[in-house]
This record gives sequence, structure tokens and C-alpha cells, in this order.
Amino acid sequence: MLSLFWKLPVLFSLLSLHLVQPQILNGQVGIDPEVYAVFPVGGRQGTSVQAEIYGKCLDGAYAIWFDSGDLKAQIKGIEMLESEQKEQTRSINEETCGSNQRILLDITVEPSAPIGPKIFRVVGAKGVSNTLVFLVNANAVVKETASQHSIPQTAQSVDFPTVINGRINKEREPDYYSFNVHQGQELAFEIVAYGRRSFSSRVEGRTSFETIPRMRWTHRFDVEGRYLLRVDSFRVVELVLPATVISFIPKLTLSKTTGTWLNPEEPVELTFDDERPDFSSQVAKTIYARNSPDFSYQLRIVPVAWPAIYEKWSAMRERAQWRERDFRRKLKKNRLGRLQSRAVVKEKEVEVNCYVEKEAGETPIQIFLPALIEGAVVHPGDIDVFRFKVDDGERLAFEIETPTVFPPEFYPHIEVRDSSGFLHLSNAHRKLAIDVNDPLPYLSVLECLAEGAGCDLHSISYLEALESKVIKTFEQAGEYFLLIRNLTKQGSGLEHIYRVLIRSQVPHVGEIQLKEDRINLMLGEARKLTLITEMEEGFVGDTAFIVEDLPKGVSQLIGTEFEEQAHPGDASVDKENFVPTRQKATLILVASTAAEITTMPEILVLKARPIVAGKLGPLITVGKIPIMVIGSNLGLKNSTGDE
Repeated sequence: MLSLFWKLPVLFSLLSLHLVQPQILNGQVGIDPEVYAVFPVGGRQGTSVQAEIYGKCLDGAYAIWFDSGDLKAQIKGIEMLESEQKEQTRSINEETCGSNQRILLDITVEPSAPIGPKIFRVVGAKGVSNTLVFLVNANAVVKETASQHSIPQTAQSVDFPTVINGRINKEREPDYYSFNVHQGQELAFEIVAYGRRSFSSRVEGRTSFETIPRMRWTHRFDVEGRYLLRVDSFRVVELVLPATVISFIPKLTLSKTTGTWLNPEEPVELTFDDERPDFSSQVAKTIYARNSPDFSYQLRIVPVAWPAIYEKWSAMRERAQWRERDFRRKLKKNRLGRLQSRAVVKEKEVEVNCYVEKEAGETPIQIFLPALIEGAVVHPGDIDVFRFKVDDGERLAFEIETPTVFPPEFYPHIEVRDSSGFLHLSNAHRKLAIDVNDPLPYLSVLECLAEGAGCDLHSISYLEALESKVIKTFEQAGEYFLLIRNLTKQGSGLEHIYRVLIRSQVPHVGEIQLKEDRINLMLGEARKLTLITEMEEGFVGDTAFIVEDLPKGVSQLIGTEFEEQAHPGDASVDKENFVPTRQKATLILVASTAAEITTMPEILVLKARPIVAGKLGPLITVGKIPIMVIGSNLGLKNSTGDE
């Protein structure tokens, strides 16, 4: 989806509308526990950490539920925090629960705990919360100093390698760290961060890790001396219809101190070796951005040769579910078989031909379909060319993977042209946007677009995004040429590897998004699960959903199912080549008045089954979701559950 943006006077009146929409549409009371930050963000193996969790509706919290038995936590107390009335973006939970809250707890990390992210939730009388992540580190972890270090002169001195747990509490107040390096040293700077969000951590398939576009920067120090690292937090508001999302982006700034007699610590900003415009472009596509408080982070400063663990952890989480359109998903010879496992009509298995591009110059490489191509953009301006033939009406899919270097550092751009040079296909997707200086009121634009035609919107423009998958029906048989290059001429090298799979289209069920990330059911009440199914490559069947392991006294009812309507943010050129059709299904879960109350979450397993012309396809695991059956909790007034 694409961010639409307009002038600030219109912003706040519309934000409140979209912020409350998701939970109102969900028909929920809006009293689910909600957590948005943990401090410190992580701890070392074999240690005990005093931590704080920040959130809403945490009255009666009595346990922390980890996804691993290697971590345990004990709640020490719950405190009320001062309400920030100046906040313009408030969720229904804020309206219902009032002030922010803080849970004080001790977290014990077993010596055997594997390093990496550990998912946890808060459990209490109001049910189970959304997820946060606590990082287990192998190296020593230090806490930022309690002393003021928001200016270069008071920067906190650190030695590397180091892992620092830090926090920004005041708006427009960064953190500074200082360190000494020798000539020729190369360091990597990694950061993972949390910030307060508008509502729960899962919105349209997003997770807390996915809101951070970049986690690692590197620099080679050619001059020995004292350097400064500045940590900023930026609050970013995105209108991604039909929901508004507030995310938090960390920014790192590296500086050298000059040592002049007038100002012995005047910082001179440096450029990171791998500087790229992802942060600037992320902010440019938002409504507004500013420094933000309520920001917890973990900063890692290590030699460049050490592995980039934060980005690796993020990638691992992204690969945990089926990813149809993602540059990081794995394209292998068995790809057709995996797609068939999500289809009803089985095609005859075809052997995939594999090709490795070996810098053959400008001579096109002949390939035969289906084909899996592997190559690299090894020097600036490098273009790899492949030649293939198609039949009349042949329906092809082009899938792209970046195995080692990922967007935005490496964006493979593909084109398919005929012998005359005419462009038939590109993975550049032109999406509708409203220019930041657009004078038209937002609602007028929506009204105009809804009416269909006759809109003279001179300031409507298109933004291009490179997609990892594109489909095309070739009307005319003949010989075609596939051209592969990087989007920019700067990014190149042996590590800029791509894989491109060209194959026949397979009508199948693609990604299935579960909008809710937990269910808290009161006795005698109902809540719904909303599932959005993407129907790929001409799939025209239905999808049946099955819920397994329902708690005793909880039953499932049939909800409505309808095709999800497109909204103006979906408007694009050749949309059918880039965007799958969608269906939305609703499952209703009901707890009888005699259902057993649960003290800890139980796990529901959701499965799907595609159906075409009465024929059943294979079972597809959609995911798991925690559920709790709770009593009436509206009268809770303190952490013990007493009224």
C-alpha cells in the first residue's frame, strides 16, 4: 500500500477518524492489554535484568508469556504514568483505559538461551497483550548512563565491542556516545528500537521489526582520534488506508571532533560507507516526522567482520510465514511444487532449467522455460541479457530474489523487450500518490476518485516501486529479451546477487493475512477473526477456514465473506500484473456463559483449504494465535484485580 499525504492542518482531523476505525470495525470492546515498549531492549545470557514494560490496559497483569522456556519473568509492580493529553493520535484503548502504565519486572535469561529475539506477551485479568521482542545477547550489555548526554560535550564514553541499552525520554533530545579509534579500523553500528504506536503491533501484516527500514551502518576510520555517534528517534505517521500507523525510525549520525581552541569538541558530520537514501525516502513518503520521546533502543558497536545479527534476526522473522511477494523469499527448483501445494488444479510437473550468468558481455544468453537464473550486478551500469521464446497467449510469472544484499541497497530492475526494443514488461509498478504540496483537500480527492472519471487532478502523480513479482500474458508468440540491472548505478559488486524465476502461472492461494494477533473472549460474548486471502495468478475459487484447538466452551460460527474492495491507494498502472485480487472472510468465536476461564493463553491453529469447482485442495497452515477466555474485567481498578 502507499502513503498519501497532505498539509498538516488537515492531518489531525483525519488521524482520529482512521485511528479508531480498525477496532470499531472489528466490533471489539477495546479493552485488550496493549504494550508498546520494553526497556532495556535486551540482556546477556546467564544474567538477570530489571526491566520496564510500557503500555495500556495492564491492570491485573500477573505473568509474562515468552515463546521460549529459556526466559522467565516475575512482575514486581504496576505503576500509572501521567497521561499525555497533547498526544493527537489516540487508540480506543487509550480512551477506555486512561493513562499509560508501566510494569516493573525481573527477567532471567538462562545461560543456555540462544541469542536472538524472544517474543513475549503480558498476561492478566484482561487477557493477553500484543507482542514485544526481548533480545538475548552473547556479549556484555551496558546500560546508558543516567547522566545527561544529549550534547557532544557530555557524550557517554564507550569502548567497543559493546552493546548499549538506551532510551530517549524527551522530545528533540538525542543521545551522544564517544569512542576512540585507531587509523584503519572498520566498525559496524547496529540498532534495533521500540517506540509508542497508535495501536497494537500488528496492522495489515506489519510487526514491530518491520517498521524499521534499516538496522546497520558501517564506516572505515582513516584518521585516528575521538568520534561521536548521535542517536535520534523520529516519529513517522503514515496514512496507509484503511489504517493509520505510527512507527518509529532510528537515525544514526557519525561525527569527528575537531579540537579547535574555540570549541574543542565541535562535531564534523561524516558519511557512512554504506550510506543510502532509505531513511530520507521513508520520511519523504510520510505525512510528517519529528523527533520523538518514548523511544527504547539497543545499540551495537562491533568490528565490521562480525555478523550483522539484527538484520539477520529481522529476516528470520520475515521468512517464518509464506511470503509471496518479498525479495528475501527463497526461489529454488522446487518452487513450482510449493506453489502447487497451495492450488487445487494440479499441472503436470515440469523440470526447471537452471542457468548461471557468467558475465558474457553484451551477448544474450539463450534460456529455455521454465528457467531459474542466477547472476550478479558486478559493476556500475552492468546489464545482464537473456533470450527466450513464448507461445501465443502464454501466461508467465517473473519472480525475483535478492539472496545476499537486499533492497534498498540492491533493487533488481527487470524489463522484457521484443527484438524491436518495444517494452512489454517491467517490474516497475507505478502507484497513485498525492503530491506533498497538493492544494486539494484530501476528502475532495477521495470523492473525485470514487466518482470514477472526469477529475482534473493536476497534482496527482505516480510513484514507482520495484516489485519482486510480476505476471504477464503474452498475446503474440516470438522471441523476447530479459534485461536485468540494478535500479541505481551505485550499487554493484559480487555480492549483489539476484535470482529470477520465469515460469508458467499457477493459480493458487497466496498470502493469507490474519488481522488479529490475539483473542480475548469474555464469557457470553463473541469476537471475530478477519482473514484476507490473496488469490494469485488467476485463482478463482473459494477458501474454507478451519479453527483447531478451541478452548472448552468456545464455539465457531459462520461469518460473512466478501471480496475486499480496492481503495484509492491501490490505484496503479497495469494493476493486474502486480496486485492480486483479495477476499475477506470473517470467523466468529463465541464463549458460552459456562466456558472455562483460562489463566494462561491457549493456542488456536488456523488452517485454510482452497476450493475450485467443488474440488478440495490441500490444507494450508495459516498461523497460530493465542486465545484467552476471561471474566468481566471492566471493574478492575488495581493490579491485584480487586474492585
